[in-house]
Amino acid sequence: MTELMGGVTVAASSNSNRVGFYSAVLTTALAIATFGLAITAIPISGANCPAGCVDYPYLDTVSQYPKDFLWMLPAMLLVLGYVALTVSIHSYAESQRKVFSQIGLSFALIAAVILLSDYYLQFSVVPVSLMNAETEGLPLLIQYNPHGVFLALEELGYLMMSLSFLFVGIALTNRS
Repeated sequence: MTELMGGVTVAASSNSNRVGFYSAVLTTALAIATFGLAITAIPISGANCPAGCVDYPYLDTVSQYPKDFLWMLPAMLLVLGYVALTVSIHSYAESQRKVFSQIGLSFALIAAVILLSDYYLQFSVVPVSLMNAETEGLPLLIQYNPHGVFLALEELGYLMMSLSFLFVGIALTNRS
């Protein structure tokens, strides 16, 4: 049996530190890859559209596939890396602050479920439906719709992620 160090075994502490380090590196690399691909997905609708804009019902956007959808693959992995990082932070937190890291982890899981569902549906359902002319009700799901489900879920997911960061930050503060 390994000796106890601050209520946590040395082996468990070492594992959480290692997982934390690698998940932080992975999260950083995936964030760079995701944003690098996302910056090439210029909006073709809405207020920020530079030219050649597509109007409602956004059904002629299949030509944007796969270019405007490629960023969603590393974004899904990024969300998973973020959850792993949050788990390791929860493990690292001092025992009297674990309640805050647990709340942060809970919000991270909620954010992950929302964002993974949103990105997966957008990447796997919308383009195939457009290619097969299965467009009934599809405009509400399309990412180019500024009032659609995609953006609403994305905003909700990032709101939950922000709450996660808030509580994880509280868990990591040290007043001494």
